[in-house]
Amino acid sequence: MATLNSRKNSRQADHELVCQVCVNKRYTITAGQEFAVAARCHACFRVCPTCQGAGVLFKEDWTGAVTSKTCGCRTLDERLRLFNDATVPRRYINADLNSFDWRENKSLRDVQLALLKLERDFEPGQKGMGLSGPVGSGKTHLMAAFVREITLSRGIPTVFVEFTHLLASIRAGYDKQQGEANMLEPLIDAPVLIIDELGKGLTTEWQMAILDELVSKRYNRSVTTCFTTNFPFRDRTQSSARSRENFEAVLLEERVGERIFSRISEMCDLHRVDAEDYRKSRPAAGKSPEPL
Repeated sequence: MATLNSRKNSRQADHELVCQVCVNKRYTITAGQEFAVAARCHACFRVCPTCQGAGVLFKEDWTGAVTSKTCGCRTLDERLRLFNDATVPRRYINADLNSFDWRENKSLRDVQLALLKLERDFEPGQKGMGLSGPVGSGKTHLMAAFVREITLSRGIPTVFVEFTHLLASIRAGYDKQQGEANMLEPLIDAPVLIIDELGKGLTTEWQMAILDELVSKRYNRSVTTCFTTNFPFRDRTQSSARSRENFEAVLLEERVGERIFSRISEMCDLHRVDAEDYRKSRPAAGKSPEPL
């Protein structure tokens, strides 16, 4: 009986050691005004229990000499900063590659596994991924989840940008006497760049020139680029892009031009997501749908 009680007490103690807020991840992700915000867990890691907030650990050897080393909590702080600098939209605070609901859809499962492999085996300059599929199929959610993994698990500087928002920011910068080079340089230099909605909003030569400069310079610098698009790569039977925005160009190659498409095809492994619009089949009221 004593043995059974001790085992029960041990299991209870283990359960009590699991933080009910972050499940021992030591951080939480919440919705900021515009972007997802990562921070130390206020419940279990507001102050590091190892260094008591000093950020440094001291050790005395047998001679009495004292040496110091940086505490691991500083590594966590740096990775939290990388995630916040990546500017993931706030609606994707729950995006997680490991728990992604692939809805018994093989194309979603294939992309999930490919992104997990890319994060696990990542080397600077490695080929990225391009995802094409209908609106609401999960492309952006998967890329936002990838940003979470590559920054928080691997500590790789990454930037997530929706292309039309980038164009709007550049226009706004003109009013503040800021040149487009100042806006593009951080994106050109980023070790990993995610371009969401590639091909959207390309109606002027200026917009095409911005995209061409961004893609061409990243191509020449051999840095990893990923993107999502609603425009199909080759299959003309996918006409959702035309019906949605009334563009004459149906294929991504037609949308961005042969030069840009040739480069992104070399820079990225291209994947087609063949899934229904999740927003039209989201769970009933009372449940928490996974944002896409």
